[in-house]
Amino acid sequence: TPSTFTDYLGFNTMAGVQPPFDNPDVRLALCKAIDKEVLIGEIYRGFSNTGWGVLPKGFPGYSGDKLKELDPNKYDPEAAKQLLSKAGFTDGKGFPKVEVWMRSPGPTNLNVMQAIQARWKENLGIEVELKPADFQAFAEVYQGKGEKAGIYYVSYSMDYFDPATFLNVFVTKGGRHPHVDPAWDEKYAKANANIDPVKRLEAIAACEADLVNSTAYFFMAQPFSISLVPCTLAGPAAQPNKDGYVFASGGGPGCPHAYEGLYWADPSCRASFG
Repeated sequence: TPSTFTDYLGFNTMAGVQPPFDNPDVRLALCKAIDKEVLIGEIYRGFSNTGWGVLPKGFPGYSGDKLKELDPNKYDPEAAKQLLSKAGFTDGKGFPKVEVWMRSPGPTNLNVMQAIQARWKENLGIEVELKPADFQAFAEVYQGKGEKAGIYYVSYSMDYFDPATFLNVFVTKGGRHPHVDPAWDEKYAKANANIDPVKRLEAIAACEADLVNSTAYFFMAQPFSISLVPCTLAGPAAQPNKDGYVFASGGGPGCPHAYEGLYWADPSCRASFG
């Protein structure tokens, strides 16, 4: 089954609130200092895709293969050092020691963030302190657009199978991130309202690329699971999509619903089991 959630780093880009993260050169340096494809492969051992954007691989509207080529997603420690130097922090000198707040992290998320912490120290000479927090403590820190913290690491899960379930959380009004971009809000609202399904996905993909290029966010991991689906389960949702993923959950102990694109088929497929 495709991943239904994405783990990502976020930066407080609000002007003058948590410097130097309002400087795009600093944010780009931090992104380019992380070899996330290698890191995710080592930590998840094949049970997570690398997050090139917010939409997981296999999810409707996925365009991660193109997003992978964007500058923030390219690991380049030498370019990262130059960017940090340009921002006034050559070899990390003078860079403030900051806290990275993590919302209800599990052991794997802690491993990822510890690896990022090590990459930043090794490649840029900067140090960060990890601050795991429960949901309430994290919410208190990030109330009012996050005035109290500069970097955070969170997971976000889908509510329904449409790109809007992920991108909706990045709008300014009703959003939850310390980043404001009215031009992006307008562009995304127009894209999401497009009634042509093909053009809508194309326009939303452009908005997702803008999120990556903003360096307000650095999408990291999209863990997935492997499920056994009974051979008697049939319907559109039981067929692999272009990325090889099946959206069927197996039907559960009860009857699958037609509106979910699932139904029970001829049980003769079980004959080979004896």
